[in-house]
Amino acid sequence: METIYIGVDFHARQQTICYLKTETGELVTCELKHQDKQAVRAFYAQFGGQMIVGLEASGYSPWFERLLEELGCEVWLGHATEIRRRARWRQKNDRRDAELILDLMLHDEFPRLHRPAVQSREVLRMLRYRQKLIKIRHQRCSGNENIGCNCYSRSINKCWKRWSG
Repeated sequence: METIYIGVDFHARQQTICYLKTETGELVTCELKHQDKQAVRAFYAQFGGQMIVGLEASGYSPWFERLLEELGCEVWLGHATEIRRRARWRQKNDRRDAELILDLMLHDEFPRLHRPAVQSREVLRMLRYRQKLIKIRHQRCSGNENIGCNCYSRSINKCWKRWSG
Protein backbone atom coordinates (compact mmCIF):
# COMPACT_ATOMS: atom_id res chain seq x y z
CA MET A 1 0.00 0.00 0.00
CA GLU A 2 1.27 3.47 -0.86
CA THR A 3 2.11 6.21 1.59
CA ILE A 4 -0.37 9.07 1.68
CA TYR A 5 1.08 12.55 2.23
CA ILE A 6 -1.25 15.18 3.66
CA GLY A 7 -0.33 18.87 4.00
CA VAL A 8 -2.26 20.75 6.67
CA ASP A 9 -2.47 24.49 7.31
CA PHE A 10 -3.58 24.36 10.94
CA HIS A 11 -5.32 27.17 12.84
CA ALA A 12 -7.11 27.42 16.18
CA ARG A 13 -10.62 26.89 14.82
CA GLN A 14 -10.12 25.23 11.44
CA GLN A 15 -7.63 23.51 9.19
CA THR A 16 -7.11 23.46 5.45
CA ILE A 17 -6.05 20.09 4.10
CA CYS A 18 -4.35 19.25 0.83
CA TYR A 19 -3.58 15.71 -0.34
CA LEU A 20 -2.84 13.93 -3.56
CA LYS A 21 -5.09 11.16 -4.89
CA THR A 22 -2.59 8.68 -6.28
CA GLU A 23 -5.15 6.89 -8.48
CA THR A 24 -6.11 10.00 -10.47
CA GLY A 25 -3.21 12.36 -9.72
CA GLU A 26 -5.77 14.92 -8.55
CA LEU A 27 -4.87 17.44 -5.85
CA VAL A 28 -7.72 17.63 -3.30
CA THR A 29 -8.17 20.59 -0.97
CA CYS A 30 -10.77 20.80 1.78
CA GLU A 31 -11.47 22.53 5.09
CA LEU A 32 -12.40 21.05 8.46
CA LYS A 33 -13.78 22.96 11.45
CA HIS A 34 -12.52 21.92 14.87
CA GLN A 35 -15.88 22.16 16.66
CA ASP A 36 -16.71 18.60 15.64
CA LYS A 37 -13.72 16.51 16.71
CA GLN A 38 -15.44 13.31 15.57
CA ALA A 39 -15.65 14.66 12.01
CA VAL A 40 -11.92 15.43 12.11
CA ARG A 41 -11.20 11.90 13.39
CA ALA A 42 -13.47 10.36 10.73
CA PHE A 43 -11.77 12.32 7.94
CA TYR A 44 -8.30 11.06 8.81
CA ALA A 45 -9.55 7.55 9.59
CA GLN A 46 -10.90 7.20 6.03
CA PHE A 47 -7.39 6.85 4.63
CA GLY A 48 -5.99 3.35 4.82
CA GLY A 49 -2.33 2.45 5.02
CA GLN A 50 0.57 4.61 6.05
CA MET A 51 -0.15 8.32 6.37
CA ILE A 52 2.29 11.15 6.87
CA VAL A 53 0.72 14.43 7.94
CA GLY A 54 2.81 17.59 7.72
CA LEU A 55 1.97 20.86 9.46
CA GLU A 56 3.64 23.99 10.73
CA ALA A 57 4.57 23.98 14.38
CA SER A 58 2.08 26.01 16.42
CA GLY A 59 0.73 26.22 19.93
CA TYR A 60 -2.75 25.08 18.90
CA SER A 61 -1.81 21.67 17.55
CA PRO A 62 -0.99 19.32 20.49
CA TRP A 63 -4.53 17.86 20.64
CA PHE A 64 -4.43 17.31 16.88
CA GLU A 65 -1.03 15.62 17.06
CA ARG A 66 -2.32 13.24 19.76
CA LEU A 67 -5.36 12.43 17.62
CA LEU A 68 -3.18 11.60 14.62
CA GLU A 69 -0.87 9.43 16.71
CA GLU A 70 -3.90 7.52 18.02
CA LEU A 71 -4.89 6.86 14.40
CA GLY A 72 -1.39 5.57 13.62
CA CYS A 73 -0.29 8.51 11.47
CA GLU A 74 3.24 9.82 11.32
CA VAL A 75 3.32 13.54 12.18
CA TRP A 76 5.90 15.88 10.69
CA LEU A 77 6.18 19.29 12.34
CA GLY A 78 7.79 21.91 10.14
CA HIS A 79 9.72 25.05 10.95
CA ALA A 80 7.20 27.81 10.11
CA THR A 81 9.78 30.40 9.01
CA GLU A 82 11.58 27.96 6.73
CA ILE A 83 8.31 26.85 5.15
CA ARG A 84 7.34 30.47 4.50
CA ARG A 85 10.78 31.21 3.06
CA ARG A 86 10.31 28.49 0.44
CA ALA A 87 7.00 29.86 -0.82
CA ARG A 88 7.04 31.01 -4.42
CA TRP A 89 4.37 33.65 -3.96
CA ARG A 90 4.06 36.61 -1.66
CA GLN A 91 0.34 36.50 -0.95
CA LYS A 92 -0.47 34.02 1.73
CA ASN A 93 -3.71 32.09 2.15
CA ASP A 94 -4.69 28.80 3.75
CA ARG A 95 -5.08 26.81 0.52
CA ARG A 96 -1.69 27.91 -0.79
CA ASP A 97 -0.03 27.14 2.54
CA ALA A 98 -1.48 23.62 2.61
CA GLU A 99 -0.38 23.05 -1.01
CA LEU A 100 3.11 24.34 -0.20
CA ILE A 101 3.44 22.00 2.78
CA LEU A 102 2.33 19.05 0.64
CA ASP A 103 4.70 20.06 -2.17
CA LEU A 104 7.66 20.29 0.22
CA MET A 105 6.79 16.87 1.64
CA LEU A 106 6.52 15.25 -1.80
CA HIS A 107 9.87 16.71 -2.94
CA ASP A 108 11.62 15.76 0.31
CA GLU A 109 12.32 19.42 1.18
CA PHE A 110 10.08 19.70 4.26
CA PRO A 111 12.02 21.49 7.07
CA ARG A 112 11.23 19.06 9.88
CA LEU A 113 11.64 19.85 13.55
CA HIS A 114 12.78 17.20 15.96
CA ARG A 115 9.92 15.69 17.95
CA PRO A 116 10.80 13.52 20.92
CA ALA A 117 9.05 10.18 21.32
CA VAL A 118 5.76 10.04 23.23
CA GLN A 119 7.42 8.50 26.29
CA SER A 120 10.09 11.20 26.32
CA ARG A 121 7.47 13.93 26.10
CA GLU A 122 5.64 12.41 29.08
CA VAL A 123 8.87 12.32 31.13
CA LEU A 124 9.60 15.96 30.18
CA ARG A 125 6.06 16.95 31.20
CA MET A 126 6.53 15.32 34.63
CA LEU A 127 9.93 17.01 35.07
CA ARG A 128 8.43 20.41 34.25
CA TYR A 129 5.67 19.80 36.79
CA ARG A 130 8.22 18.78 39.43
CA GLN A 131 10.26 21.92 38.72
CA LYS A 132 7.11 24.02 39.12
CA LEU A 133 6.41 22.45 42.54
CA ILE A 134 10.00 23.08 43.64
CA LYS A 135 9.71 26.71 42.57
CA ILE A 136 6.47 27.17 44.54
CA ARG A 137 8.06 25.56 47.63
CA HIS A 138 11.11 27.80 47.32
CA GLN A 139 8.95 30.92 47.02
CA ARG A 140 7.00 30.00 50.15
CA CYS A 141 10.16 29.33 52.15
CA SER A 142 11.72 32.59 50.98
CA GLY A 143 8.53 34.46 51.82
CA ASN A 144 8.48 33.06 55.35
CA GLU A 145 12.15 33.93 55.78
CA ASN A 146 11.50 37.49 54.61
CA ILE A 147 8.64 37.87 57.04
CA GLY A 148 10.97 36.76 59.83
CA CYS A 149 13.70 39.17 58.78
CA ASN A 150 11.26 42.07 58.54
CA CYS A 151 9.98 41.38 62.04
CA TYR A 152 13.51 41.14 63.40
CA SER A 153 14.46 44.48 62.00
CA ARG A 154 11.50 46.19 63.68
CA SER A 155 11.65 44.66 67.07
CA ILE A 156 12.44 41.15 68.16
CA ASN A 157 9.90 41.06 70.98
CA LYS A 158 6.88 42.08 68.92
CA CYS A 159 7.74 39.57 66.23
CA TRP A 160 8.11 36.64 68.63
CA LYS A 161 4.89 37.50 70.41
CA ARG A 162 2.99 37.54 67.13
CA TRP A 163 4.49 34.24 65.90
CA SER A 164 4.26 32.35 69.17
CA GLY A 165 0.60 32.95 69.38
